[in-house]
Amino acid sequence: MIARKLLWFDIRIKIIKPILRGRDINRFNYALPGLYILLAMNGVNVKGDYPYIYKHLEAYGDSFKKRGAQGQHWTNLRACSFFDDFKEEKIIWIELTDIGRFALCTEEVYLLNSAYFLLPPKNINAKYLLGLLNSNIIRFYMGLIGETSGMGTSRWINNFFKEFPIPLPPHEHQTVVVTLVDQILAAKQQPPSSPFSKWELPIADIFALEKQIDEMVYALYGLTPEEIAIIERRK
Repeated sequence: MIARKLLWFDIRIKIIKPILRGRDINRFNYALPGLYILLAMNGVNVKGDYPYIYKHLEAYGDSFKKRGAQGQHWTNLRACSFFDDFKEEKIIWIELTDIGRFALCTEEVYLLNSAYFLLPPKNINAKYLLGLLNSNIIRFYMGLIGETSGMGTSRWINNFFKEFPIPLPPHEHQTVVVTLVDQILAAKQQPPSSPFSKWELPIADIFALEKQIDEMVYALYGLTPEEIAIIERRK
């Protein structure tokens, strides 16, 4: 149950949670669109505890009350085994894109079905994994094993991620990639350098940092110069 810009609700109410769509996710970062989900799980008494929300939902009529995707009461969401995962540190990405768009999310944010997420394994630094997933080699590999939409756009489906061979270098080698990712995140948070360019980012700086990550990742996979040249030509 999604509410657009709940201006007349107090967003501190614990069942109102921010959401992300696939289009809100960029490379390394994301932008909250100001949309929210009513996270009324089974056991939540919406009518008794949130009468204003109950009145809002009632306005949608009988078709909403009889919808298929509901829980114990028509105001409840259907049961989901991974609701709590959205509270954890996670890597999120958009499904339809020609280039990997992975970001790290440490907030309790919920995703619509145009996006995916994974919880980084305990033995892998999340920012190291983020840098690797946004690298050229993963984009190249996805082009080999993945599928496309009817319009030719790559589909970064969750199932394909089980096929990604992830190198596990010593912690100090992961740290080098983590440092570069931190610099990219910091660069993306900088204010524009010109008042006439509201959305301007230091593109050249970010490109240089991403290139350094690519070079690190090529080395982690032990690629030869010839193999690297094949991947670079496919960008």
